[in-house]
Amino acid sequence: MRHFVPWLPILIALLLFGSLSAQTLPPDWERFLETESDFSESSQLLEQLQEWLERPLDLNRATLEEMLLIPGFPVAGAYRLVWRRRARSFRTLEEVRSFLQVDGRLWNWISHFVTVRPPSRRVRGFRFGARVRAGKILEKSRGFAAGAFSGSPIKLYQRFRAANGRRFSAVWLAEKDPGERSWRDHAVGGMVWRLPFWNARLVMGDYAANIGRGLMLAPPYAAGGFADPFSVLRPPGLPFRPYASTCEAGYQRGAALHARTGLWELAVWFSSRREDATLTASGQVRGFYTSGLHRTQRERAKMGRARVKMAGAYLNRLLPQNVQLRIAALRVRFSPPLAKRAPDRPPNWLLQGGRSTYWEASLRGVLLRFYCFAEAVWQNAKPGALQAGLLRRKKDFQWLLFYRNYRPFYDSPFAVGLSGGSAARNEQGWKTAWRWTPSSGTEWILAADLMRTPWRTYSLPLPQSRTQMYAQFRTRIAPGYSLFLRYTCSWKQEQTNLSAPSAAFRSGRFPVQVEKFRLHQDIHLRPGIKLAARFEMSRCRWSEIQRERPVTRGWLLYWEIGGRIARSLQLTARMTFFETQDYRTRLYQFEPSVPGILTSTLLYGRGVRFFAVFRFQPGRRLKLSGKYSSFRYENRTAIGSGWDEILSPVKHEILLQLDVNL
Repeated sequence: MRHFVPWLPILIALLLFGSLSAQTLPPDWERFLETESDFSESSQLLEQLQEWLERPLDLNRATLEEMLLIPGFPVAGAYRLVWRRRARSFRTLEEVRSFLQVDGRLWNWISHFVTVRPPSRRVRGFRFGARVRAGKILEKSRGFAAGAFSGSPIKLYQRFRAANGRRFSAVWLAEKDPGERSWRDHAVGGMVWRLPFWNARLVMGDYAANIGRGLMLAPPYAAGGFADPFSVLRPPGLPFRPYASTCEAGYQRGAALHARTGLWELAVWFSSRREDATLTASGQVRGFYTSGLHRTQRERAKMGRARVKMAGAYLNRLLPQNVQLRIAALRVRFSPPLAKRAPDRPPNWLLQGGRSTYWEASLRGVLLRFYCFAEAVWQNAKPGALQAGLLRRKKDFQWLLFYRNYRPFYDSPFAVGLSGGSAARNEQGWKTAWRWTPSSGTEWILAADLMRTPWRTYSLPLPQSRTQMYAQFRTRIAPGYSLFLRYTCSWKQEQTNLSAPSAAFRSGRFPVQVEKFRLHQDIHLRPGIKLAARFEMSRCRWSEIQRERPVTRGWLLYWEIGGRIARSLQLTARMTFFETQDYRTRLYQFEPSVPGILTSTLLYGRGVRFFAVFRFQPGRRLKLSGKYSSFRYENRTAIGSGWDEILSPVKHEILLQLDVNL
């Protein structure tokens, strides 16, 4: 712990400095967006929420998809709100809250993004916005030291937006990762026109498609289903919107038309874009390269090697009692065709050759006081996948039941499983959750997830199974003081490649139990000044080999302070101490960053993590923000692996961002 001592004066200074003045803190992103994966991306969901923070969504004109895009917005309440507006518009936000019947903590989150405007008031005028971001890791990685990376070590991001009232909007984005040559290695742009007939929207350029719950075309938004088990039944957002994410996969390039008239809804779309891929010796596609990194000569050789064309349409009919029935079709063509799988993989995957056809049917709405959802997909005239669920809310109680069944040979490069990754596509399972809110500041959540893959999949050569239990408690003990407890326990059947005296152990499947416990508390010293502290621990145990491998553990402890130290300057800082004995006891922490970025940081090993985020806004049209972060490990001499490996136990990163709105 000798390396931790120099950080203590900094932490004490932040605690003293943070109590100078007070303003309102931004919303608590972690509660609704937390996930257990290591990433940092410019999320389209977060971009949209940031936009609604500045220009709130008008609930008298918002579509059902726009309202449900806000994490935590009650699903059944959104349906009732749409029907209520046909008779009379809302006049105040308090009237909306009374109509939705949500608790105070949830409404405090939702109210940051919504407003109520008179029916006669409309948004007019031309608006322009620009965002420029630059970041750099101060230590050189092995790729730069060995000369494998020919580009600059600076990460660049530029985004420009323009809109003329509600009729027209456009966005253009360019991004470059460290080591890449061009400042626009990833460049996308799209436009939206609102046509004067049928309430139609025409999207051209690069766009993201939201069709269903991920069985046919996966939603591009990064939302944290881990923190909110009820998010699995949340309908997707707008069916098409211009693409504005740094993720270089999962978007379309072409045109899409979406129209509503009466009880009917129609959408058609076309896309043709090049994908990074690796080819076989015969010229067929062996696999798609989705990381988007083009730093080395080998990575650049994969650029644009395959072309994916698709055309699709769906028809949606609004039935009585606000029930929606939709039928969709999608035709995909690959050029060159996809190669057959290796001999040790399932031999008859449906996604082989040059073409694939998908049909989808879905039903969602409120039936007998239950919000119901069901979606089924057929691939090449064979059953592919099924999802179905029920959500019931009665006063302070909510109950969820969700079922999914991905068939053994169903394969779609555009689909995701419940866990959000391609490895979880082929699975069967049930998920149930209960939520009880006895008072405005108290919430109980219990959830269970049972999943299995009784067949070999492309990513997982052996069958696996998992059972996960989830318990969460949140309460406000006193004014300005809240407490949060979470316990998760998962049992997995998985293969291990660890070294052991027994050959059966090295090649077999064994049950693994992983437990995690979190204790978190928030203290509001005065309006706008917030202190937070968290202790979290994890434990992993191999049930049948206890004698060969002991129980491994991990823990983290952090303190955070945030608030406004001046009228236009806001500061957040956090110090984290952590120690994990192996990768299965790893822990994650959700970190605030500059506007528009979601960051979930992996903590593995023994060390300390520190970061500080500032936001300076001298006026309405200009905003400057930045983040400084560092890692210091005690049990490592290098950080990372491959070309990204840093031959040092210390890592520092600086990020600056400028936003201009005219």
